[in-house]
Amino acid sequence: MHLEEMRNFKIFIIALFLFSCRTAEYHEKKFYQKGGTFICKNDTISVHDTIIDSLGNEIIIVRDSIISKPVISYVPKYVYRYKYLERKAELKAETKQIKAAVKINRTNKKAQTKQVKQVEKTKRWSWWIWFVIGIISKTIWDAIYPILKKYVKTFI
Repeated sequence: MHLEEMRNFKIFIIALFLFSCRTAEYHEKKFYQKGGTFICKNDTISVHDTIIDSLGNEIIIVRDSIISKPVISYVPKYVYRYKYLERKAELKAETKQIKAAVKINRTNKKAQTKQVKQVEKTKRWSWWIWFVIGIISKTIWDAIYPILKKYVKTFI
């Protein structure tokens, strides 16, 4: 029973490691995201072989071999963090500037809307004035018209 439990535990641990591992593509992607570079430097080497044949002639054979040497340059963690913090500070400054500009625009718009509302108030007030003047003039005309009608008839 004890051996079977140990075997099951080992299988569980192995399965856990297998399913929780990251792929190589993930690590490569992170490497490039953090500023790492992978460059292959190629060098050509010429190899000269000298062969003497049965007649005594020297034959020189030239072979070119290409040797590639991978050069991996990575960004140290402290440099990456410094660049990250620098970029974060730049973004913070940019957002402060944008917020200030938005605030200025908002205050300008408020001032403009106040002016527009004042103009609208004067416009609204003007048509009320004309309405009141019309009612007053109608009332006066109704009071004066019968008198004028009598007065004009007496002259004619």
